[in-house]
Amino acid sequence: MRIRIQCNFADYKEGLLSQAGPPWRAYILVIAGTLLLLGGLWSATTAGFSDALPLLLPGAFAFLVPVLLRVFRQSCIERDFRLHPGFAKEGLMIVDDESLRIEEEFERRETKWPAFTKFQETDNLFMLFEGARNVRMFPKRAFSQQEQDEFRRLLSSKITSK
Repeated sequence: MRIRIQCNFADYKEGLLSQAGPPWRAYILVIAGTLLLLGGLWSATTAGFSDALPLLLPGAFAFLVPVLLRVFRQSCIERDFRLHPGFAKEGLMIVDDESLRIEEEFERRETKWPAFTKFQETDNLFMLFEGARNVRMFPKRAFSQQEQDEFRRLLSSKITSK
């Protein structure tokens, strides 16, 4: 199978965010921050502002940190994408029973199937892992539906979770 591939920013973002997992820590911080802020506001109205500061300051911190991280995440991902210019290069992916090869303008890589530890699919990507953090992403838009099915079968037969 020979597939022309080229990833873009949307692929990069989807791949990164798919690895982030559910944001339960952020939810806990927002809830705790909200409760502390409400307690601080109640304390400020009943006992005075100076008595409420021990609740208001940590409440504001716990509430604002996940909100600000969410706001700045997009710019951090964009900056990271710009720092990896090779991610968006066009290449030719050649897949057979022995290996996966990528041929680009200045580079050629071949990886035997046993080197991959797992694969994952997102809505728009096939993601192949060579360990916990080294991942290769292939956009599904480069494949026809038949090629996607064939690639999925090949991945299932060649890559077993380690």
